[in-house]
Amino acid sequence: MMSIMRRASCRVAASAFARRADTQAFAPKRFLVSAANGELQDEKSLLADMESKENLDAPAGWSLTYTEGKGFFRMSKADGGVEVVIDCEFKAHSSDDGTTGFTVLFTRNGITADFTLVYDEGEHSLKVEGLTTYHNKSTAVDLTPQAECDRDNHYEGPQVEDLETTEVCTKVLELLEANGVSSDLGQFIHKKVQHLEQKAYCGFLQDLATLAA
Repeated sequence: MMSIMRRASCRVAASAFARRADTQAFAPKRFLVSAANGELQDEKSLLADMESKENLDAPAGWSLTYTEGKGFFRMSKADGGVEVVIDCEFKAHSSDDGTTGFTVLFTRNGITADFTLVYDEGEHSLKVEGLTTYHNKSTAVDLTPQAECDRDNHYEGPQVEDLETTEVCTKVLELLEANGVSSDLGQFIHKKVQHLEQKAYCGFLQDLATLAA
């Protein structure tokens, strides 16, 4: 039979092992909490500075909808028989090159045009990078799985390069500007993307700190 002394020795060894295991498990969590909180404080300061310097409310006449935690927002307006919807994804956005892409869905006379635009901060300008049309507005505008599937199977439109010898893209931009989609609106969208992305990043850091606490 195991002696009383050997049993006591085993209990001491097991206790020491458990303490080491607890310490080893606690250290990574503690380091992650510290790292996440340190980064969070810096990023919150940047967010507060951004919000203090910029007017990030939707421009007059436009509504803006955004769900916390999503990498997407939508703007819309309707005036004089024209409906305009703007969709912008920012979950994979990188503002290093000073550009932001977004989609304009322009409905008039029973046709919905889908224009892919890019705003260039350096040039304060908009550029057309894609365009197609729909006879069914819901196919273009709805966010349902069925609508997304229908869009995937829809004619993508001509290559923009094939329109370079025409004035189509220039006239598209003129039409959009006449209906409120201007370089100034592009600038707002560019800044709003940076703002919402910064908020999302702060939320992510807070989640990490909570996870490891």
